[in-house]
Amino acid sequence: METRLLKTFAPLNDESGLGYYRRLSEANALNGWKELARLSEVSGTRSSLFSRPEHVAKMLGIDSAACHAASSREELALGWRGLRRAGFDAICPHCLQESPHIRLSWDHVYVVACSTHKTLLVDKCDGCGQRLSDTREQIGICACGHNLLTSHTNPATSAQLWVASIVSSRGAGSGDCLPALLDVHVDLFSLLVRNLCQLFDPALTVTRQNAAAPKTVQESVEFLKPLESLLHAWPRGFEAHVRDRIAFGPPNGRTLNTKLGKWYLRLKDVGLEGALNPFLDAVHRVAANEYSGVLALDHVAGLEGRTASHFMLPEAAAHIGVHRATLVKAVATGEVAAVIRPYANQGVAREIPIAEVEAIAASRQGWISERDARDFLNVPESVFKSIVQAGLVVPDYAARQDIRRGAPIERAALERLSTRLAEGCLREGCSDGERLQLRDLNARKLGDRQAIVRLLKAIEKGDVRPVGRSGSVGDLEFLQADVATFFDSKAVEAGLSVQALSKATGWKWESISHWIDEGLLESVPTVLRGQPCRVVLPEHLIKFSSNFVPLASLAHSLNARSSELLERLGSIKTFGGKPLPNGAVRGALVRLSDLAQAALLPALREEARCA
Repeated sequence: METRLLKTFAPLNDESGLGYYRRLSEANALNGWKELARLSEVSGTRSSLFSRPEHVAKMLGIDSAACHAASSREELALGWRGLRRAGFDAICPHCLQESPHIRLSWDHVYVVACSTHKTLLVDKCDGCGQRLSDTREQIGICACGHNLLTSHTNPATSAQLWVASIVSSRGAGSGDCLPALLDVHVDLFSLLVRNLCQLFDPALTVTRQNAAAPKTVQESVEFLKPLESLLHAWPRGFEAHVRDRIAFGPPNGRTLNTKLGKWYLRLKDVGLEGALNPFLDAVHRVAANEYSGVLALDHVAGLEGRTASHFMLPEAAAHIGVHRATLVKAVATGEVAAVIRPYANQGVAREIPIAEVEAIAASRQGWISERDARDFLNVPESVFKSIVQAGLVVPDYAARQDIRRGAPIERAALERLSTRLAEGCLREGCSDGERLQLRDLNARKLGDRQAIVRLLKAIEKGDVRPVGRSGSVGDLEFLQADVATFFDSKAVEAGLSVQALSKATGWKWESISHWIDEGLLESVPTVLRGQPCRVVLPEHLIKFSSNFVPLASLAHSLNARSSELLERLGSIKTFGGKPLPNGAVRGALVRLSDLAQAALLPALREEARCA
């Protein structure tokens, strides 16, 4: 059943999601947000209230956009990775005097100050001394009845205001506080603060990343204390801390990673790129002076000023797209320019100019593998091999060993071939008849690889032209009649024409032709000396002979005439005989299976009689 609220309004720009529902319940004289949840017919939990904004809006008569906005604020707070205050409030009494609503930034446990009034937040009642529950009926009144707007406040430090400014602006900037940061991801900023505070002591090398976050404002103040010295007179306080860490680090540390340990590794995770980079830059500045050999060994960052012009070799190899060993070999042979720097007391570290890396990567883009070339032309592997054999594409397999190429086929050559074939002259005259796409010019379909090569050369020269335009080389269509002329001579060589078969077997050529017409003997059409003819291939003749025997051949083997043998065959049928004008039949065939069955018939009758 719907229970429409008497007073409704939209959430304020800086208001938290739960704070919005608490202000609604207070305006409608409800006993806290949990009663509001019950009226919405959802369970009295934050997750239930925020997971169904449409339902809540409908039940309470609120604009759905307002409920969706509240849910998005809650989702934003959940993205703080366990750093959201839950169950209790921290407030700024001065802000509540100006507008009695809960600010979203107050829900972050690292926010202990108000960046506007520059005072610490309050999370305990001056009257009863208890923490401020988020289920109290009125935002500005404690459960004990004390007016929270009159609570005593203490001044905040610059470090506390720095944190509060960034979180309250949702990462937009740090205001007047140093270090100046802009466009910061609040979740990454929170990781930075946690790292700087948890690992402030250089002797502390192991911490639990899932350690419980501070709960009260006082606990958060204690947790954030290291920031006071780190941010003092920025960047001098932070640089002094870095010098202390380098001095305290392992004396045999060969890289900045091992010298500064987990503190530095976590700092790189959040500060390698983007708005938090000033912290990493400060580390590199100090390390360049205090331990000059370290940065040249760090595989992530070099000296400041050098990072903008060089990649470390593993990073350069990844950017180019080759294995590290391949790039090492190219540097050793002088193919790639590199700066060689000492690797502490052992070995060397190689740095590649960024301009060199980008030039190599751009050059390699102009060369592609055979597989990519097949995809570009839209042809299968068998047809691509014929294209290569015909010389339309000339792979350079030595290019695989060249760091600036890396693949055997030049992309520009493929593009020129594709343009020449796709935009060349079309076939003139009638284009009716069966068509064959270039991608289908394979030995399985056409039988003769050398003829395919000759055909492709003719296509490339323009002697054989497609019948229309297409989007790719493989889609080009050619008339079957044009293609067939390249395979006729081979078909004749592989089989026998009707006349040649007649001469070789003694069968009448009229009978052979009639068998082909009747579909009893297969053949392939071709053109011989400009005249159409039919060729019987060996496989055709084998198939024919395994099913039929000419009546004339059978009579010849018995020294009898065909007409006499036909009378003696009795009920055995004949096939394929060509009727003559005088009523006779020439070229009759007998099925071998019928002959075998007739030969076995007496034996079968004898067995039946004995049975």
